[in-house]
Amino acid sequence: MAALSPFAGRLYDKMGIKKMAMIGALLGLITAVPMFFYNAQTSLGWLTLLYAIRCAGLILCYTPAQVCALNALPQENVVSGNTIIVTMAQVANSFCTALAVTTKNLVQDQTGSVISGYQWSLGTTILVTLLATLLIFGIKKQER
Repeated sequence: MAALSPFAGRLYDKMGIKKMAMIGALLGLITAVPMFFYNAQTSLGWLTLLYAIRCAGLILCYTPAQVCALNALPQENVVSGNTIIVTMAQVANSFCTALAVTTKNLVQDQTGSVISGYQWSLGTTILVTLLATLLIFGIKKQER
């Protein structure tokens, strides 16, 4: 993900926030759907490939969104804005992790199946990614 951030920044300069965010979110969503169907026979290579593409999509979405948000601030507020963005990202990541783990544990307790727990956990991940994708439609077109 760190290696893709500069690339995402250059694409952001060419495409703008809305297209970049949509491409990244759709990549994240499209690669998350097969994860719902993982089972004990799923190969480690397939799992790693899909996860790497998902991470790439999410960084293509996140990096331009952060730059766009910081560009909207007056220069004297950029440091505080960056601090807020980093803090909110950590809070959102923690919330989504707690949601996924809670879902996994609830389903696993009800069904007795670890695989079902993981599948439903990934289902909540898909729903959150879908929600994020839908929210991108609310981004206003940038002035160039």
